[in-house]
Amino acid sequence: MTIGFLMLAIPNIMMEMKGNPAISAMGIDNSLGAMEGKEIRIGAAASGFWSIVTTVISTGSVNSMHDSSMPLSGMNELLAMMINSFYGGVGVGILNFFIFIILAVFIAGLMVGRTPEFWVKN
Repeated sequence: MTIGFLMLAIPNIMMEMKGNPAISAMGIDNSLGAMEGKEIRIGAAASGFWSIVTTVISTGSVNSMHDSSMPLSGMNELLAMMINSFYGGVGVGILNFFIFIILAVFIAGLMVGRTPEFWVKN
């Protein structure tokens, strides 16, 4: 769960800190990162981090508008909402993780006897 969280959080922070390359191409100073829709007091990096944290653990709190994120950051936020099996939050976490395990065992059980077909070893 932590590895999955970090795989969403680290790229999200990096993308928000780099800012929009189209704005930089226009000659506008973009050194603070993608600040449109962000909380000015904490900056783009912390806003990018919290946008993933709040979607992973379902806190409902926001310090930046998710539709103002960079495109791939928005994808990470939506992916965190759709996976819905990271730790924390009400109704998420270990219960959904167990559901994924049950589904994986079920699908693996369906593969019993089909392994030679799957690995093309007829």
